[in-house]
Amino acid sequence: MRPVALAPGAAALFDRRFIVRNPFDRPAVLRPLDRDGARAFGAAACGAPVLEIDGQIVAIPGENEVFAPLAAERFYQRVNRFH
Repeated sequence: MRPVALAPGAAALFDRRFIVRNPFDRPAVLRPLDRDGARAFGAAACGAPVLEIDGQIVAIPGENEVFAPLAAERFYQRVNRFH
């Protein structure tokens, strides 16, 4: 899958199965997690969908137990920066 630019509030179909929305107020890029990015999570993480803003992962959509804590942490860090 090629990276897909997502405007704030926009959605895209990932891997022909999952609808992923950009909940942030800035444009993001939806792409599969590459091997380098997946190193911290193990081989099973490779290919998982990620949202990036300015080249940094801000969310990993999904309910996988590996990703849920990181997605929540990144999301709350991002939200708390505005409060």
